[in-house]
Amino acid sequence: MMNPKPLTLNSFYEKDFQQRACELALKMIKENNFSEKPATKALLELGLNDSQVKHILNKISYEIHLCLKEMFSSNIGIETELFESELYQAEILNKAKSWIENDFLDFWFISYKLMQEGLSDEQVGEVFYDIKQELGYY
Repeated sequence: MMNPKPLTLNSFYEKDFQQRACELALKMIKENNFSEKPATKALLELGLNDSQVKHILNKISYEIHLCLKEMFSSNIGIETELFESELYQAEILNKAKSWIENDFLDFWFISYKLMQEGLSDEQVGEVFYDIKQELGYY
């Protein structure tokens, strides 16, 4: 496959292009269990560079978060005593770390999987804090 011609800064920042790129990324993420990898690939194929892809993904991150919250709005979370137990924390952290591929922390995909496990939005945030701390992000 030929590499597409890189976009100029002017064409990248055109409102119409930004809107289409955001719509494409959001569609790809929703269709792929909230994994950003297919969206990243599609945007790169459009001719965006890594920085431009990151910009588009950042632009839609709030919308993705709202979509996940809406999908799992009935999640009240795991009972606090169970969630805070050492055994459960070790189990859920191991599960979440098993979804990290090649040191790529796909935040939305892992959030989706954790919410499928019954965790609330707040509990997902706590798990991510622990993962990032364990992986040296803090």
